[in-house]
Amino acid sequence: MQLVRNTQSECWENTLYLQEKDRERLAEELHDNIISRLNLIRLNAHYKNMNELNLDLKNSMQLIRELTHNLTPPDLSEIGLTDLLIDYLEQVKTNIKVDFYQLIVNENSINNQIKLNTFRIVQELINNTLKHANATLIKVYLKISRQYLILIVEDNGNGFNAKIKLQE
Repeated sequence: MQLVRNTQSECWENTLYLQEKDRERLAEELHDNIISRLNLIRLNAHYKNMNELNLDLKNSMQLIRELTHNLTPPDLSEIGLTDLLIDYLEQVKTNIKVDFYQLIVNENSINNQIKLNTFRIVQELINNTLKHANATLIKVYLKISRQYLILIVEDNGNGFNAKIKLQE
């Protein structure tokens, strides 16, 4: 019973941590990207013609649409993880080449919470790749067996120095 309580407590702490990280990411995305773009549009409104302003607004609206789409959890009881990932990766392909490899033995063994967490992990990894890696290719490998779910996301970006000690 103590092991179960410890595991539940650890899961709860991890959930809270992930929620907080997601809120930080959302706040950063709103502040650094969307609000900055809208401020530039406002400041340059007198210097640009209507076509340029419309294009700037359209791009900002697309960013907001993508952000809200990523925040809305899909109806996971109706869709499998592979279909969910395929749909998302199709959207990503407009920005970068994406290869998706899958080996699925038993997708029915995955509950909705695991689907959602796996999906959010893929979103975060790809978002980081698009933002920081200067990559031209992303490869996503998914293997689902009766006992395991294996996910590998790779890119050909510039990476980072693993020898640098990260400060908390």
